[in-house]
Amino acid sequence: MGDMGDLYNSVRLDSKNRRAAHRKNAPHLLIKYKINFTSKNNGAHLIIQKDEFLNIIDFWPGTGKWIDRETHKASRGIKNLINFIKES
Repeated sequence: MGDMGDLYNSVRLDSKNRRAAHRKNAPHLLIKYKINFTSKNNGAHLIIQKDEFLNIIDFWPGTGKWIDRETHKASRGIKNLINFIKES
């Protein structure tokens, strides 16, 4: 394969490994910060209970995307998610 093909395959593999690492590590961080969640689809989708009133946040750790079902606020990154929950 040419240089561009090799580069593309390398970047794609790195991205795949990074997303897998995020899916593996995200639950540990949520547990560390005492955030209740339910894992769906083998950890690809985490459903987070934001507070005692059952406000829900959908979180996809592979991409880092999260959406608050009540306010429809969407962002990326587990640190942003944890800060959003703690501020609420």
